[in-house]
Amino acid sequence: MPVTFEEAAAEWLRYMREDRARRASTVRDYERVLRNILLPVFGGVAIEAVTARDIARFRAALVAERRLRPRTINKYLAQLHSIFGRAQRTHGLSGNPGAGAERQPVRGSGDVDVLSVEEIGQLDDACRDGDSRS
Repeated sequence: MPVTFEEAAAEWLRYMREDRARRASTVRDYERVLRNILLPVFGGVAIEAVTARDIARFRAALVAERRLRPRTINKYLAQLHSIFGRAQRTHGLSGNPGAGAERQPVRGSGDVDVLSVEEIGQLDDACRDGDSRS
């Protein structure tokens, strides 16, 4: 009987919790993503049946929603990749359909506010003044 994505995801989640000893908050986040995002799309599908094209369509649907940040979409894709990677080791999956998933470009704001030499001096003075009052 073929292993479903849901079964593979459950094993991956066990592995993350027990073997990899992820923090409880991290595991809760993994569970939330599985429950709300990944299982509704891939849950009952046999892992061997999920293709790179399916994942590309999933990614395109996320992008089309326009409510998710690129970093969030990439997090979902990384979780898929990891689940399929674990399935390769535990269920004999021949390939990882998430391996070639195109990631969303993430751009930094480029706006970095750096203190001037004068501001650093003022900060240093304020710290020294604070030390003398202690």
